[in-house]
Amino acid sequence: ICNFAMITGKIFMLMEEEKMGFELQSFLTSVIPTGFDLNQKMSMPSLIFVGLNLLITIAIPVVFFIYLRKHAKLDLKGILVGGLVYIFMNQIMLNLVGILILMIPGVQAYMQANMFVSQSISVILSVAMEFLAILLGMMWMRRRQLTFNDCVMFLLGYSCIIILTETIAQSLAMLINCIMINTQGLTAIFAQIPDTDVDMAVQAYQSVLSAHPVEFLIDGINCLVLFLIRICCCILIYTSLVRKSGKQNLWIALLILILYNVPIALYGVQIVPSRVAVEIAFVVVTAVAMYYTYTVLKNELADDWKDFLSGKNKQKKNNQPKKMPKIVMPKD
Repeated sequence: ICNFAMITGKIFMLMEEEKMGFELQSFLTSVIPTGFDLNQKMSMPSLIFVGLNLLITIAIPVVFFIYLRKHAKLDLKGILVGGLVYIFMNQIMLNLVGILILMIPGVQAYMQANMFVSQSISVILSVAMEFLAILLGMMWMRRRQLTFNDCVMFLLGYSCIIILTETIAQSLAMLINCIMINTQGLTAIFAQIPDTDVDMAVQAYQSVLSAHPVEFLIDGINCLVLFLIRICCCILIYTSLVRKSGKQNLWIALLILILYNVPIALYGVQIVPSRVAVEIAFVVVTAVAMYYTYTVLKNELADDWKDFLSGKNKQKKNNQPKKMPKIVMPKD
């Protein structure tokens, strides 16, 4: 399904170069593997779930933004810091460190031969970059007085930028491709794909056409789960920075990130062969993390949480006293 979205751009770039009639049939017969049915269509339940997946990914940032407008003072600086921190740590630094590791002599061959080691390194890098991104971002904002409103604005920028820039685009590409299968047909679609990409395209389309309709909701559900995990981690790390009694929450946030990423690694090495088991693990970890975070909000951040729910955080920002102008006394 991941490869399915990768070929979308190439299809759109080659839309004008169509081959029809006998020439097209000869071309397809020579490159399409035998046994692959070009008359296959997407089922209606699959199309519905693909559409629901897109709606979920769009709804997450929209609903979160609308909710925050009622309870918090929108601060562009905090949102910008969160977005830039995510791009730098989870996009630039994560890829850079991965490239540097693979440049070590013998490491790439060893990782290819030992999938468990490869998955372990992937988990360590993902957890480290996610944890350091939130921690360093919060510490950067703590240069001035760090408030709960600052934490929420950082969270808005940090969590929503990936959804707005990548996840929604991928979900939209999936929906467009599924509609093209039913409207244009696989024959016309494969005519627009270069010979060198046909094998990958066949595998991608076959995996999509044979997938259970519910599988198309997985990306949307995982997007929501990761969003909730980041909410928990941001609040816990914020608590560790502003409350002396909450220092342990820093390590609990790290533990939550580890527990979230471990099922992915176990699935990658086939220790846990069922995707359903991975999704159940995601839900369990998220539910436990949310429950613990809620207890922290009630006990250690009770005043901040009460002010946030009542909208006082927004009022405090709006009603901050203006600085008095400096009075210069005339010299005698």
